[in-house]
Amino acid sequence: MNNGDSDLKNSILAAVSAKEWDRAKQLLDLAKETAATEAAQEDLNRKRNELARQLATLTGRPQPEGTFSGRLLKLPVTIGSLTYGYLIVTRPLSDGELNPGEKLRITIPTTGDSFSTDIYLRNKVLSERPLIKKFYKAAGIQAGDFVRLKETAPGEWRLTKWDVTTPPELHPPGAQQAPACNTPSKHPQPSSATPTTTQHALTKT
Repeated sequence: MNNGDSDLKNSILAAVSAKEWDRAKQLLDLAKETAATEAAQEDLNRKRNELARQLATLTGRPQPEGTFSGRLLKLPVTIGSLTYGYLIVTRPLSDGELNPGEKLRITIPTTGDSFSTDIYLRNKVLSERPLIKKFYKAAGIQAGDFVRLKETAPGEWRLTKWDVTTPPELHPPGAQQAPACNTPSKHPQPSSATPTTTQHALTKT
């Protein structure tokens, strides 16, 4: 059971305990409808992928993976992300790029892991944490970096480190920015309040 299901179950139990029968029934109906919708979406994704494979087999001309115009998410990594294995999706949710009840099948080339997960809406992060934390460590990701979550097929995603050499067209406008990192810079800039040698010379003249 994922975190969203657990919250809904607790709400139903709380309504029953309080003898709020109408509210309990509404929550139960909502749970059934949500489950049915998610199952239908997953079935649709499977059918779409199967039809694409059949078409490629019959025509002998499979389309390259790059022709699929999937979503591209640039996601920030914070200290909390590294500590707890969070993958923060606050911005994609608010922008409508991700649906609250969406299921994601994610592949991580860096570690070779693949897993299915959903979104933990309370914290606006993916429910899967151990494998994401493993990816951060394996990829050498630090607080202030970004990761790239690319949809390669309906419901299928690839998670990699956001490379600074990524072509400009892959940097979507309005991409979520990482919170400022308090780590001191390795190359501090001289303070504007400190007079330079040139300024001393001008003062003497």
